[in-house]
Amino acid sequence: MLKRMHKYKDFAGLHIPDHVFEDIYATSSDPYGYTHRDYERQKRSTTLAALSRDPYMNAFEIGCSIGVLTGLLGERCDSLLSVDIVKRALQQARQRCAAAPNVVSSFQRSLKALREFSETLINKLADEGNF
Repeated sequence: MLKRMHKYKDFAGLHIPDHVFEDIYATSSDPYGYTHRDYERQKRSTTLAALSRDPYMNAFEIGCSIGVLTGLLGERCDSLLSVDIVKRALQQARQRCAAAPNVVSSFQRSLKALREFSETLINKLADEGNF
């Protein structure tokens, strides 16, 4: 994964073009290891532990990727809108959360249509300094 990302080092600290992420997901269905890396499991556990156990009326997840965390967040939300800019990743997120009618995964490039949410999660984006 790191070797594949190295070719994008020129974008460090700048807006990263969409094609960069499309290229990453074109090479793997889980390029970041969300489903199998211990680090990702720990991060999900820590994220969920930091959230209130009370259900959220409506939540917004930015950068949902393949929907691993999305499915777990959906269990705590009356309504969850999860967005990403990579259509291939969104297809997986939709499949993963298909049994949860309260979860909507959507392709969005802009946050202009952002409505009021009781909770907004930017977990991975903030972790990498992209937000």
